[in-house]
Amino acid sequence: IRATDVVSHSPALNSELTRKRIVTELERALVAKGLTKTTGRADLDVSFSLGADPGTKGVRRLVTPRGGRARTVQVPNMQGTLIIDMADPTTRELVWRGVAMEDERDPVKLASKLDDMVKKTVAKYPPKK
Repeated sequence: IRATDVVSHSPALNSELTRKRIVTELERALVAKGLTKTTGRADLDVSFSLGADPGTKGVRRLVTPRGGRARTVQVPNMQGTLIIDMADPTTRELVWRGVAMEDERDPVKLASKLDDMVKKTVAKYPPKK
């Protein structure tokens, strides 16, 4: 399992400990699905990336207490996206991709949700035909 990219300015997310947590939870979830970890030649290459972009969301707020006019106010948020890829090691062709997203302003709270994000994403593997 390779951590290809962790994009965040927060130490709560962009750290070796976070990478290890994701790898550990990903290994557990894949073994529970019947896959076997190997140190030799593998049937699948598994990699992940985690992105946390500070952004803004438009939220409608009332301007007057009587509810006369409404306007859009930009509210900062943190959106965390975890992408898990499985590829054929011979052809390097993507076999499966799972994506989990969380809208969270606080990077520490987002970090606490990573285990669930991995579990929910791997639960969708293998794809149903």
